[in-house]
Parts: sequence; C-alpha cells; structure tokens
Amino acid sequence: MIRQWVRDKEQEEQYLEKHPQMPPNEQDERKSGIDRRALSTRIAGLDLDKGIRRFGDDEDAYFEVLRSFAANTPPLLEKVTGASKDTLADYAIVVHGIKGSSRSICADVVGDMAETLENAAKSGDYDFIATLNAPFLEAAYKLVSEIDAMLTRMNTDSPKERKDAPDKELLNRILEACKDYDMDTLDAALEELESYEYESGNELVAWLWENAQQFNIEQIVEKLSDLPD
Repeated sequence: MIRQWVRDKEQEEQYLEKHPQMPPNEQDERKSGIDRRALSTRIAGLDLDKGIRRFGDDEDAYFEVLRSFAANTPPLLEKVTGASKDTLADYAIVVHGIKGSSRSICADVVGDMAETLENAAKSGDYDFIATLNAPFLEAAYKLVSEIDAMLTRMNTDSPKERKDAPDKELLNRILEACKDYDMDTLDAALEELESYEYESGNELVAWLWENAQQFNIEQIVEKLSDLPD
C-alpha cells in the first residue's frame, strides 16, 4: 500500500510538471472526455474540480487515483477499527497514510480528521481517539462508498467493449511481469485487461487488479500459473 500511495504522489507531481494549471475557461477546452457536469451527485468532502486541477486537468489520471483510493482505503480503516492504548504507535502510522491519501484526492474533510487523530495518537491521548475514531471511520467509509458509486455510474454511462474472455497472451504478459517484478509492464497490462468487459472471466480480472494493488505478486504468479493453457 505504501508503494501505491508513493506512486500516486509521484504521478501527481509528474502531471503538474507537464501540465501547468490553466484558467477555468481554458480548462474546459482541454478535458479528456469525462464530463464533470454529467456527474449527477456531488460527494460531500471531496472537491472534484480541485482534484482534477491538481493533476494538470488530466481527468483520467485523477479518476484512476480515486479508484485506487477506494480500493486501498478499506483495509487501512479495518486496521484502526479496534484502536487501543497499546496500539497507538501503529494507529498513528495508519491514520497518517489515510491523511496523505485523502488530501491527495482533495478529500480534505477526512484528511483533516485523520490528522487530528494522528496528533492525538502521537501525544498518547487515547480518550480523544476513543471518542472521535467512530465518526472518523463513518466519514471515511461513506467517502469510499460514494466514490465507488460515482465510478460505477461513470462506467455505466461509458460501457466497455465486450470480449468472450480475457486474452491469454495478455494474461501471460502479466504473469511474466510479476515473475520479473516489472511493475510498469504489469500496470500497463492490467490497464489494457480492464479496458474490456468479458462474457466470462470478469472475476479473474477483478481479482488480478485487487491483488496487484495489494502487491500480492506471488499469489498472482501462482494463480496464473495454475490456469489451463
């Protein structure tokens, strides 16, 4: 997960270097195909417009990071569900990560809550955490749920091309990339794999993407090696 957040941050900085922020009237002319005005529901605590601007008006990049956030945040939230006096050091590390990832997508409300709890953990104020951890978890889970719902609506509005099953050559490319720990090739192959909807094999595609985000490379190698030719 650390690898994922670091790469997200590096990606953001690269886009900001290549695409300086532009005035609003110019931004509308440079959109990459995702119509923000088509989103029927705004998400409280998430500034979509600001987030897209942070990525140099590259909407595809921003929504990919949103997708990563929605996939990777729930396991982190599970880690801080049962906070105790004996686990404050670990608690501070986890909420620090949530703080950074939330602010990277311009979800500043959750980010600010995480920062407050991080400071309390560092100072040993367990009573404060015991009081405010539940509202924090509720807000964070609600944010993830609403991001998931928004991304689902976007996929429904822009249906993918359908194929019978995932391409075997592409699966082999993923397998070899995992064996070589070639993460750039793995990311590119997974992106290509996910650009289609399949008559059969969608569960495998979802499983591969989720485990790649978790950096479960050995599990991916084992699963793909066991697939029939």
